[in-house]
Amino acid sequence: MIRIEFETGAVLELDREHLVGADLRGLSLPRALLGKLNLSRANLREVDLRSASLE
Repeated sequence: MIRIEFETGAVLELDREHLVGADLRGLSLPRALLGKLNLSRANLREVDLRSASLE
């Protein structure tokens, strides 16, 4: 299970072992804390990353 945490305290849980190569098309991830996640080769087309943290 992958947990994506947000600055707001919200959490999005995805039923996946990892995000490498994941198809994340169209997800809404504004203010998500993505710095510790490996998004290598992930499909991020049309993903809302407004103010998301990649550090």
